Amino acid sequence: MGTKTLLSFEQFEQLPVQEGRLLRLDEGEVHVMSTGRPRHNWVRDGLAYRLRRAVEEGGQGEIFIETEFRLSADTVRIPDIAFVPPERARQIDPVRPIDSAPALAVEVVSPTDLAGTLRGR
Repeated sequence: MGTKTLLSFEQFEQLPVQEGRLLRLDEGEVHVMSTGRPRHNWVRDGLAYRLRRAVEEGGQGEIFIETEFRLSADTVRIPDIAFVPPERARQIDPVRPIDSAPALAVEVVSPTDLAGTLRGR
């Protein structure tokens, strides 16, 4: 049985950014995620557009697409779409992962997604 190399959040933040590759931190373990395929992105973008219009019309907060959220000391997730209410949106540091769970997270399921991955474990 191999050993896992676990990273702290601070180490995770220092990893290089590469176009077309998203990284998720799950209890210290780094997972590489690929960007969405066209159908996935059409569904995500269409839904995000509708949500963004509704939220902006009412001044109700912010909609984010594929943005990092730090859920715990060693867990960072990237939902396809996320909603953050206005009082929390004003506190966001624009260059770091958002330091809490979104009020709403949406995942667009793709044919290649595995059920265990979607459940988080």
